[in-house]
Amino acid sequence: MTELQLGTGEVLSPVQADASVVRQQVEELLGSIREHETRLTSSYAQLGSALVRVQENHYWREWGYASWGSYIDFVCRQIGRRRAQAYNIFSTAQRLLPSVSEDDLTLVGISKAMELSRYVKQSGLRVPQHLLDLAKLEETTVEQLHAAVFEELHEKCDEKGKWWNDWGFYILPDEKQEILDAVKLTMKIDTSITPEQHDHVIRKEVVLLWAREFQSTYAAEASEL
Repeated sequence: MTELQLGTGEVLSPVQADASVVRQQVEELLGSIREHETRLTSSYAQLGSALVRVQENHYWREWGYASWGSYIDFVCRQIGRRRAQAYNIFSTAQRLLPSVSEDDLTLVGISKAMELSRYVKQSGLRVPQHLLDLAKLEETTVEQLHAAVFEELHEKCDEKGKWWNDWGFYILPDEKQEILDAVKLTMKIDTSITPEQHDHVIRKEVVLLWAREFQSTYAAEASEL
């Protein structure tokens, strides 16, 4: 195996040299993410690509880490994210790189990449070119890409309406307004549900209240059927 001579006289094998380049790249990305010097979504996508190289080539061993998991823990500490989030960034890049270039992955950013990754995971296929092209458009939102992936997977529930990401289904404008009006009415009746709560908490409490009301109204009648 050919060795590389550094100016200091130190000799590095090609594996060590590549590991050194990747380590510098990862550490620069970690610093960039910490300091918000670049767009986070692109930085996370680049980080995912770099982590794939670290994992595939076992560079974490070159750097003195006892395991891949311990290196991920180091990454988590650097960017202030949980382990599951770091693994999600890594697995998204790992799933996409066979069919999406590193440059394209950086261009679409991690949020859109996760939507494309969901397509690959559920279909077992490569990312279709038209979905990648849609993701690469700056004006395409994550919600729009989510809907496109959903349709590609033949999971669209209704040909009419738009995807309502908050609730997870397609809906027509008048249907959406009907639900929103019902939510407002529910919050007036149950004052424990307040606008200050997170949206997902409000949705959960509203749906639970609807379910309990329906149960109390119709449970006895249904038991006689």
